[in-house]
Amino acid sequence: MRLHVTLAAGLFIALSSLVGAQAGDKPQYELGEISIPPAAADEPKLEKVSVTLAEKYLDQGAQAWSGQRKCVSCHSNGTYMTVRPALSPTMGKPNEAHRAFFAETLKTQLAEERKKLKQSTRPAQVIYTAAGLAEWDAHVTRQLSAETEQALALMFEIQTDKGTWGTLDCWPPYESDAFHEATVAAMAVAAAPGWLEKITAAKDEKLLYSVAKLQNYLRSEPPPHDYGRTLLLWASVRMKGLLPESQQRELVDVVAKQQREDGGWSIRTFAAPEA
Repeated sequence: MRLHVTLAAGLFIALSSLVGAQAGDKPQYELGEISIPPAAADEPKLEKVSVTLAEKYLDQGAQAWSGQRKCVSCHSNGTYMTVRPALSPTMGKPNEAHRAFFAETLKTQLAEERKKLKQSTRPAQVIYTAAGLAEWDAHVTRQLSAETEQALALMFEIQTDKGTWGTLDCWPPYESDAFHEATVAAMAVAAAPGWLEKITAAKDEKLLYSVAKLQNYLRSEPPPHDYGRTLLLWASVRMKGLLPESQQRELVDVVAKQQREDGGWSIRTFAAPEA
C-alpha cells in the first residue's frame, strides 16, 4: 500500500511539474546546461504521458536548485528526496549527487548555533534534510545511516515544547504552517529503518519523549484545512498507530470528496493559498 501511495504522489508531483516544460522566458531553475522554465496555463501539452520526461524534469530541477541556491528547500529538492527514493524499484536508484548534497547540508546544519536553526525557514530545512536522508536509507540502501541518525537527533533538538517546529508564514503550502512540518517530521521518523527500535532499545528517554510529543501534537492539534488533513492521513499510513483506523477512514473520505469530475484533484479545493 505504501509504495502505491508514494508512487501516485510521486507521479502527481512529476506530472504537475512537467506542465512547465515549454513556458516562460526566464528559467525557474537554472544551472550550467540545465534550464527549467516556469509553468504557464496556456503552454502546449504532450499527447501522451512520459514518465521519463517527468523524471528528467524533477531530477534536473532538484540538481539546479541545489547547485544554484545551495540549500535544502521544501518545494524543490526537499520534496524530491522525500518521494523519489521510494520509486527506486520501478524507476531505478536516484542520482547519488542528491544524497551527497543532503549529507553536506547536514554537516553545515550541525555546525550552526541551535538558536539560528530555530528561526525563519531553517526548521523546515532541517526537517526536510532528515526526511530525505531517511527515505534514501529506507528505499535505496535499506539500512540506517549515521547521517540519518544525526539528522533526526538535530531535528528533535530544535523541536518546540508544543511538539512541532517554528515556522515562517510564507510560500504556501510547504512553509506556511507548523502542522505541515510536523507531518513531514513524523514521516521521517517512520521511514528511517530501525531508528525507533534503536532508540527504544537504548532507552534514550530524551528522543523517545520528543517522538511522543510529536505524536501527541498530531493527535490533538486540529488540522488547519483539508490539505493538512491529507498530510495527516499520509503520515498516519507511515507511522503505525498514530491514528485509529476510524479516523483514518474519515480522512480518506475527506480526500475522496475533493475529487473533481475529471477524476483528478486540485490543491485549491483543499486550502486557499492566499489564506
